[in-house]
Amino acid sequence: MESDMQITTSLKELIRSGDVVDPIQATDLHGALKEMVGHLVARGVVGESQRGPALRAFLEREDLGSTAVGGGMALPHIRARYVERVVAIVGRSRQGIDYNAPDRDPVHIIVMLVSPRDDSDIHVKVLRKLARVLRDRTARRFLVVAPDADAICEIFHERD
Repeated sequence: MESDMQITTSLKELIRSGDVVDPIQATDLHGALKEMVGHLVARGVVGESQRGPALRAFLEREDLGSTAVGGGMALPHIRARYVERVVAIVGRSRQGIDYNAPDRDPVHIIVMLVSPRDDSDIHVKVLRKLARVLRDRTARRFLVVAPDADAICEIFHERD
């Protein structure tokens, strides 16, 4: 049973209300990623000793090119040897984050994806699903104004 959870691509299983950081307090890219990695540590997805390496991995990924997908949405993602299962967490900033987005819009929703290093197929499948939701104009609008974490999760679940 545990192995089924480790390879799931279901957004209903991957995104739950406990995996929502709302609100993100940071106002810049580095601070937002740091805050969300802290949530990964608090949830036990990333060990405390891997906090720094995880943050560096996300920042290095941003150095390759912004993971902002437009319309105030971003999808930072990494594969790492120190995680055992695919995890997605969602962060929301009502004021917006300076994220170096190509469209220059502040980012309001960040979906952070981390997967085991050896699960590239699953990583790509989940990444594709999440990107599809974040590119949907209606979903983007609802994500920004959703009243709480449960409502944010439901938006992803409905589009799974």
